[in-house]
Amino acid sequence: MASSHWHGQVEVNVPFDGDVEYLINNEVVQIKQGHITLFWACTPHQLTRPGNCRQMAIFSLPMHLFLSWPLARDLINHVTHGMVVKSLATQQLSTFEVLRWQQETSSRMSKFVSWRSMRSA
Repeated sequence: MASSHWHGQVEVNVPFDGDVEYLINNEVVQIKQGHITLFWACTPHQLTRPGNCRQMAIFSLPMHLFLSWPLARDLINHVTHGMVVKSLATQQLSTFEVLRWQQETSSRMSKFVSWRSMRSA
């Protein structure tokens, strides 16, 4: 990605076959293969190093939808105060599930679920 961008949703990223590096609010954030990472994307962010990752799921969740879910208050506070939240464990989500969700929601929610096949830089 050539420059930082921002939008009003909560962004969820899952690199499936390699680590990636983002610049989020001028801070370098490494996302390890298989880990789920989320942040409020109103913060300027940019994929700076895709590394060897060629498959990555990116979800854009509208803030009103995120806030409507029964989530832990601490998680909501962390996200709404600009923290980048990372899963402790890997393999919480599979490529099969992401592709299935994308197919199931393609007609009504395609703007929220994105499957990226990234090319080597």
